[in-house]
Amino acid sequence: MSDSYKLQKQRQYKLLCSIYHTVFGESFVRKNPIHRMQLQKAVFFMHEMGFPCGDYGFRWDEKGPYSNQLSNDVWAIGNTCPDNNDLDPDANAANAIEEEIISSEMAQAAALKIKDVFINSETNYKLEEWVEVLGSVLYMKRYMYPAYDASQIAETLPSLGDKKALNNESENKKAVEKATSLIA
Repeated sequence: MSDSYKLQKQRQYKLLCSIYHTVFGESFVRKNPIHRMQLQKAVFFMHEMGFPCGDYGFRWDEKGPYSNQLSNDVWAIGNTCPDNNDLDPDANAANAIEEEIISSEMAQAAALKIKDVFINSETNYKLEEWVEVLGSVLYMKRYMYPAYDASQIAETLPSLGDKKALNNESENKKAVEKATSLIA
């Protein structure tokens, strides 16, 4: 692997870690499956809001929108970084956010809107369930059932794959409304 390729991959990994830190307020730990799922959803929302953070195509998966390439990058890129797990948020994330992800006020505003909906919404779901629901309903509305209204999406979600636990129809409807308002 060439040095320039390693540097490019390290920069991409820092970008991903910075996105995670911006949205969730903590360091990304790639060995944590909840962190990986939450990173998938944060990057998906950034992409849907017009700020692609890499060449990631998303498809439906058991936890909602999922990118194989993003998953591959998290594991492969992480192996090229001096610290294979996470970045110190104080030393690296803030600088990377300013320099890489949030190169415009609009991108910064988008990340903060995602954070607000992911973190600050009142919900009966645990955080990881809420993030999964938000990503899932947005993907469903945009790519699977565009003609469905919020109630139909909320009603359909628990019947898809491994989503039986996400059966709170009123919370799911609220998630549809919040997720679609982010990209409006």
